[in-house]
Amino acid sequence: MKTYSLIISRGEFQGESFILSKSPSLVGRADKAARLHPEIDLTKADSAAKVSRRHANLYLLETGVEVEDLGSLNGSSILHNGSLFQIPSGERAIAKPGDEIVFGEVVLKLSTD
Repeated sequence: MKTYSLIISRGEFQGESFILSKSPSLVGRADKAARLHPEIDLTKADSAAKVSRRHANLYLLETGVEVEDLGSLNGSSILHNGSLFQIPSGERAIAKPGDEIVFGEVVLKLSTD
């Protein structure tokens, strides 16, 4: 299985990366009171609070990463070859290396080694 990472591609935390080591991996914001600690914690990169606490799940595939929006308020989308694809709530779409994945207003590039 390939090793994938997500790299913040815009904003103050540009260049910060997250290695995807678990499938599924939860994307969201930490909530100490609810004891919620997502594997991909976008709390500090999400100053506008557009990322939900339980925003999306990521599933590792041989060909990319499957993104499942968990009913987030501000949505998830994939930017592939200049086209933006909005992922409907509760559905999944595949991101390939080089694609950008948008959670709320946080943009991350999918990379592999």
